[in-house]
Amino acid sequence: MRIAFALPLACCLAACGGNDVPPPGQEELRASRPVVEEGSIVLRADGITVGAESFYFGAGQTELEGKLTGALGGAGTVNLMEGCSDGVIEAHNRAMLDVHYRDGIFVGWSTGHPRGDALPGGGTLDYAGDLAVGIARDTLEEVRGLVFTGETRLGEEFAASDAMGGFVEDGAVARLYAGMQCIAR
Repeated sequence: MRIAFALPLACCLAACGGNDVPPPGQEELRASRPVVEEGSIVLRADGITVGAESFYFGAGQTELEGKLTGALGGAGTVNLMEGCSDGVIEAHNRAMLDVHYRDGIFVGWSTGHPRGDALPGGGTLDYAGDLAVGIARDTLEEVRGLVFTGETRLGEEFAASDAMGGFVEDGAVARLYAGMQCIAR
């Protein structure tokens, strides 16, 4: 009886050995995980890619700050935003990027710089999708699912998804953000 059970089990396990899933870090690249040169940053709706590492919302502050220091230079300034409905948000402002943390966890980013801007660490700033600072409002209107939410003191606000949005001023995107924000509108 044991042999009758063991033989089919062994055959099943042997058939499982030939999968085509590459090991982590060698999988085929896709739009959600772009190739990024060391020192460069790609902003995404779900986080930030710095060089070869992706940091999703929920990542630790220490790890992300370590990578950002290489791409953006020193520590920059830290502002505590205490009037937020979600508790205190710590905004780290450096060079051309604001990165937001809450209780040591990465929760959001915002920027007013266009695709291709040079970073202090020698790389460039980019965006994972079609949305980018500097694109014309007409182009923005063609983005599927995008909704204009109204006029604010920062410009006309739009939401591109549950996690990403921005502001239009003078006919072009002036600022983009993703994740948790504390914006005085």
